[in-house]
Amino acid sequence: MHRWLSWAGTMALGAGMVTGCGGASAPPEAAPSGGDAGVGVDGGPTGPTGPTGPTGPTGPTGPAAPAGILTTLDDQPVALAVVGKSVYVALFIDGIVAVPTAGGPVTPIVPSVPGYSPLGVYFQNSFAFDRTSLYFSESSGGYTSGPIAIAPIGGGTSTVLTSSLGFTAGIATDSSTIYWVDQDQGTVNSIPVGGGTTTVVASGLATPGGLTLQAGTLYLTDAAGDLLSVPASGGSVTTLLTGPGLPPNTEVADYSPPIAADDRNVYFSVCPFDGTTGATLYRVPFGNGGPPTALASSCASGITVDADTVYWTSSSTINAVPIAGGPTRVVATSAQLISGGPAVDDENVYWGVTPELGSCEMCPPPPSGQVNAVMRSPKSPE
Repeated sequence: MHRWLSWAGTMALGAGMVTGCGGASAPPEAAPSGGDAGVGVDGGPTGPTGPTGPTGPTGPTGPAAPAGILTTLDDQPVALAVVGKSVYVALFIDGIVAVPTAGGPVTPIVPSVPGYSPLGVYFQNSFAFDRTSLYFSESSGGYTSGPIAIAPIGGGTSTVLTSSLGFTAGIATDSSTIYWVDQDQGTVNSIPVGGGTTTVVASGLATPGGLTLQAGTLYLTDAAGDLLSVPASGGSVTTLLTGPGLPPNTEVADYSPPIAADDRNVYFSVCPFDGTTGATLYRVPFGNGGPPTALASSCASGITVDADTVYWTSSSTINAVPIAGGPTRVVATSAQLISGGPAVDDENVYWGVTPELGSCEMCPPPPSGQVNAVMRSPKSPE
């Protein structure tokens, strides 16, 4: 979920920071607000301007639950998902691994991809899954091509279906088709899970990012803060919420704003790039179900949802707010840089941390006591 921005030729980091040497970017608390500004997407109509965000979270309503290390890792965790009784973790270089939610040994699931580097799979974004398979892309950033691939969820040989032409910012599946965002090409694409011809679902997009699929519609975010939708079968792109926009002369690459969905709503966060005001976590009903609702004043670096609560990571905290609206609360705090997640099951929330100076062969030693790890905390205070 890296964000690289260039203002008038000067490299800078939008509302975030980069830890270097493969460290994750972590936007500060006063960054997102709910969608990116209108960017003239594929002829789609400009959507309504998002509502004004709340003045601030009401929480926390109680003490944060104790957090602990579920497992330590040799590489930086980038994305997490709970599938059954396992936490699946995409690592920055070392592919996808799994660890039992109750704790236990780390099992390699996708150590490498046939025909690509035997040293590992470079992840900067999330992966999709169903009960039998993982759907993922290798995305080492920039204009480097990488595979769109499937692997058995229990581990085994990966099958490469096609390649992306640049940074794969988001990926989703309905178990018959894989959809992904090629940020550098400004497209959303699809291919059958059994292989076949790649179809361009939408094109002409500016800085497309996170992607989710519900009821035949793809929802995606972009770096300007917009929330967009397009039929999975192809068609006009609709702007559901217009974000704050990008500063003039700004170039964006390798950035995937978080997005999540359940069977009722899409959840996403807007992070204004001036780093001042307007950071908002939103709930947006599917279709014409109603206007966007601001749930919290916060910039989310990751979002997930269960039956009644939205969870998100922001700065050094893991937070929660009822889907219906109400006070926010801090589920747990992190002593290290949050680099992945959150993910949830019935009882716990999980997230990834990495040393502040990153982890690579040429990186300086991390601060004392800092490690790559998956953290676990009860959803509710004990």
